[in-house]
Amino acid sequence: MYKILGLFPAIFLFSMGCQFTGDIHAQHDAAASEIGESTGTIAVVYDPGGSPFPAKTVKILADELKARGYLVEIMTAGPELLLAQSRYQALILGSPVHGAEVLPPVKAFISANPHLSIPVFAVLTGLFPKFYESYDLPNLTTLLGQSGISLTGSIKIRMGTGKHKLKALVSGLVNAVDTALGTLGQE
Repeated sequence: MYKILGLFPAIFLFSMGCQFTGDIHAQHDAAASEIGESTGTIAVVYDPGGSPFPAKTVKILADELKARGYLVEIMTAGPELLLAQSRYQALILGSPVHGAEVLPPVKAFISANPHLSIPVFAVLTGLFPKFYESYDLPNLTTLLGQSGISLTGSIKIRMGTGKHKLKALVSGLVNAVDTALGTLGQE
């Protein structure tokens, strides 16, 4: 009985994260149709994990991209998700990090989508204990490299980061997207 009750919060948070993803996707699809012209379309593929923090981070990221004129499509990672890369100017991968590794659905997505020729960025969230801190980005870079994908830029956001610092980190990543796509200052 206790084990079943113990799983309820995790299942509830996971389902909330998935629902939240759908809501973000719907908001940005509606907003995209109102913009008319755009800077380009960015695919955000992430795993919400078991905490609301990754979904919160993706929402802030999507809002910043939208504010800069990008159309944003948010998708949940998994092996069944095949990216039609001709539709997108860039891909942003998002994943919580556990034991210096991105979550299995993100790994499966990377394996199912080899040789992406668009700029790829990463947003890693987690606690980042000292022991693992220097391994997570090299592990992701190696994983991407095994699929013929180069990492253009990344940020790591520690769980519990305040909203202002979170927005500043996300803004820095979006600056890197702008630079990679040559759109910085074209507003």
